[in-house]
Amino acid sequence: MDSNVMDGELKTVSLLNLKMDAQGAGTFAALFAPFNVVDKSLDVTMPGAFGRQRVVISAYGHGSTVDGRLPVGKGIIYDSEELGGGVVEGKFFLNTSVGLDTYNTVKELGELQQWSYYLPKVESEQGTRDGKKVRILKKIEVGEVSPVLRGVGNGTRTLAIKGDVFQERDGDFDTAIRRIGEIVEALKGRAEYRKSVSRRPSATDLKRARALDLQLGDLVRELHTIVNENDMIDEAWLTLQSFEMGRD
Repeated sequence: MDSNVMDGELKTVSLLNLKMDAQGAGTFAALFAPFNVVDKSLDVTMPGAFGRQRVVISAYGHGSTVDGRLPVGKGIIYDSEELGGGVVEGKFFLNTSVGLDTYNTVKELGELQQWSYYLPKVESEQGTRDGKKVRILKKIEVGEVSPVLRGVGNGTRTLAIKGDVFQERDGDFDTAIRRIGEIVEALKGRAEYRKSVSRRPSATDLKRARALDLQLGDLVRELHTIVNENDMIDEAWLTLQSFEMGRD
């Protein structure tokens, strides 16, 4: 608990397995409150405690609640039966300095990063778990979610965080292209070997090749659109430049 936050409570779980997701730059997702787990403050969150709520993503260390600092993002929390807990899906404000700084910090800290949430209103009852007296949290109103250094929660599952691919290290682009080439060469090599011994490619390799062909085909068509549109613009620009030079 944080004594600096009045009339409410804070809980935190570790963020693990940071990875890129597919929802857009600055987005993240985390299982921030596992159900039926006794935390360090002897509280147990029950399934269905959160419902669906829109939340503010606070400045680091609950700075927006404690010190009135600008929020760094926004999100939605909901109960996930599949993941077994409360899930937050949010987006950092990458167009603000505080949002971008917080995003970069969370991303770089990886599994060391923890998240906390602020509870201004709780419906609870007393109970017993594993021989310990606990408070069972049945309904929780979440005021904000915040990245912090330390918290009292236990048992996070997954997290995804995504950035702008053009803000990643320059080598990532070359690595991705090289890796695709290596996969294609490996599939080609195995197919040629099996052909030399009068055998068809394996069912697994064929499945992989078809999936890659389909995916790359769609990507290539999108790339052609970008290149062709740019070529048309360049051609129009050159034509205009030639016209202007002819008038001089």
